[in-house]
Amino acid sequence: MVQTTLVEMSADGIAKLANHAVYRIPTGHIARTKDWPGTEIIVERSDNAAWQYILKSAATPAQWVYATPSGGVVFA
Repeated sequence: MVQTTLVEMSADGIAKLANHAVYRIPTGHIARTKDWPGTEIIVERSDNAAWQYILKSAATPAQWVYATPSGGVVFA
């Protein structure tokens, strides 16, 4: 588990984090992140084969989205 800040979220679901990681969010999950830019998030591994990570709002961990590394960035 890593905690970092969501710096930017593009309209097509690309999330840029303060730790320089970049993730792609499923289209159906993008609306959940509309208030997240500039906030702390938690990155955890998931059991989903297609979406290897879960991004959670640190303030409200019940709000989460699936994510996968984008642009060749691999999150350790």
